[in-house]
Amino acid sequence: MVTFTGASSGIGATACEHFARLGASLVLVARTVSGLETTKQNCIKAGASADTVNLIPNHLLEEVGWVIMVHVCLRTDTTIL
Repeated sequence: MVTFTGASSGIGATACEHFARLGASLVLVARTVSGLETTKQNCIKAGASADTVNLIPNHLLEEVGWVIMVHVCLRTDTTIL
């Protein structure tokens, strides 16, 4: 599992697509839902299955954003201790 912040555009989105090609489970975090949806579709085109790309539309300057991100990561990868 790979978690990306700033996943809706630029280097973050490009990195997501790269890891999708490698078969990684992805957790994508960004403030813009539309950008996350676009990145998810590009990851699917790159070879990821829809159920391995998790979206978190959130702002990590707020504590709740971190809590949600950690929760999704733990749900996504059950090998995390």
